[in-house]
Amino acid sequence: MIVITTMYLLSSIIPTIFVFDVVIKGSIALYLFSFIAVNELTILSIVTLMWILNFVLPNVFGGFYVLNFDYYKTIDSDNID
Repeated sequence: MIVITTMYLLSSIIPTIFVFDVVIKGSIALYLFSFIAVNELTILSIVTLMWILNFVLPNVFGGFYVLNFDYYKTIDSDNID
């Protein structure tokens, strides 16, 4: 638990662009979890899965919603008396 807390503390202190966030968190996780002998493939798999669930999926669903949103249809339906 201490290593996980330290990983999130360090990754939140270091300023990054959101695209490189997976690289920074992955390298911090590899460094910290090497002290307690966790397999590198496991660490990278978990970091990648967290990035997919927290960044990729919301962007895909949000992009789908934005591309299918019909702005003019909602304006016309608001003016119906």
